Amino acid sequence: KTELFIMAMSLAGEIILCVGYAIIFIANIVGNLFVCAVVLKTKYLQNFTSILIVNMAVGDLIVGVSGVIHIVLEVWFLVSGNNKNTVFCGRLNGITFFSASISIYTMAVVAFDRYLSIVKPVIRRGTLTKGKLKIILPAIWILSLVFFGSSMYFIEIYDFKNDKLICWETLPQDELPISYRITLFAAMYFIPMCITMYFFGKIFIHLWIRNPRESRATSQVLLKSRQHLTKILGSVILLFNICWLPWFVVELLLSLDSRLGRHEVLQSALALLAVAHSSMNPFIYSFHSQNFRQHIRRITKRNRPQLSKEKGEIESSKIHA
Repeated sequence: KTELFIMAMSLAGEIILCVGYAIIFIANIVGNLFVCAVVLKTKYLQNFTSILIVNMAVGDLIVGVSGVIHIVLEVWFLVSGNNKNTVFCGRLNGITFFSASISIYTMAVVAFDRYLSIVKPVIRRGTLTKGKLKIILPAIWILSLVFFGSSMYFIEIYDFKNDKLICWETLPQDELPISYRITLFAAMYFIPMCITMYFFGKIFIHLWIRNPRESRATSQVLLKSRQHLTKILGSVILLFNICWLPWFVVELLLSLDSRLGRHEVLQSALALLAVAHSSMNPFIYSFHSQNFRQHIRRITKRNRPQLSKEKGEIESSKIHA
C-alpha cells in the first residue's frame, strides 16, 4: 500500500508539474513574441537597447518552444510508462542554461550601454552603435553555446544509466564534473552579474546621489525617463537573481560538499522558479510601461489608430532594460 501511495503521489506530482510548466511555457511564448513584435513593428524602437531586449526575448523563446516539446514527450512517457528519456532530458536542461546565459550576458551589455548613455554620453556616441551589434550578438550566442555544448559533452560521457529523471524537475547536474559546475557558476552567473551590478550601481549613484546639480539642470522629462529606465533595469536584474540565484547557490553547495543530500521537492521548486524566469520579462515591461501596453493593443487590434510618433519618442525609452 505504501509503494502504491508513493507511486500515485509521484504521478500526481508529475501531472501538477506538467500543468505548471505548460502555463509557464505558453506565457513565455506569447509574452516574448509580443516583445519581438512591438520592437520589430515600431521603427523608432529599433535602437541598440531595444535590439538587445529582443535578443533576450529570443533566448527565452527557445526555452518556451523546447518546453512545449518536452511537455508533449513528458505526457507520452507518463502514459506509455517509458522512462528512457534521460539523454534528451539532459539536452533540455542544457537549453535552459543556454537561455539563462544569453539573458545574463545581454543584461551585462545593456547595463554597460545604459551606463555610457547616462554617465558618459559623449563616449557612448562612438562606442556602442547598432553596427557593433553585429559583433556583440554573435559573441553572446557563441559564448552561451560553449557552455551548452560542453554540457552536452559531459552528459554523453557520463551517462545517466537507468535512473529515471524528469527533465524539468531539478535541472540535474550530478553527472557533470565538480570543476565544471564551479566554472559554470563563475562564468555563467557570478562574473557577468558582478559586471551588471557594478554598472547599475554607477547609474544609480549618478542619478540619485552624486550629481544633484546636474539632475536639476537636466530636462525633467529626460531625467524622469532615465530614472524610470533604471528602475526597469533594476527590476529585470532583481527578478533574474530571485529566480536563478537560489538554484545556483544550492548546486554550488552540493558540488562543494557531497555529504549534502538532494531534496527532491526543494530542487523541483528551485528548477520551476528558474525556468519560470524565461516568461517574466514581458510582464515587467508591461507593468512599468504604458507605451508598451499601448503597442500591444495596437498589434492585437489593427483597427486601432496608431500612436503618434511624438508621444512614442517620449515614452519609448521606458521599455528599455
